[in-house]
Amino acid sequence: MRLGRIGFDQVAGYLKQGMDALSKQPDLVGRTVRITAQTLAEELHTAEPPLVLDVCAEREWKEKMIGHILNIPVSHLEE
Repeated sequence: MRLGRIGFDQVAGYLKQGMDALSKQPDLVGRTVRITAQTLAEELHTAEPPLVLDVCAEREWKEKMIGHILNIPVSHLEE
């Protein structure tokens, strides 16, 4: 698959053995927390809802928009 199709058009390199190449350097790997759609829906209705950024194209966002979510298409993130 061409990475440019999903916004990665300036790839500087890759890991020859994939993530296994980092097994001896765990300090270079970070984790992100994932939540379910139900949990997100609940958090969006709290006094301090999280900022959610949708990077879909504007046309896609308008078709499937969820509440008050910020849309910045991935092609415009640098701007």
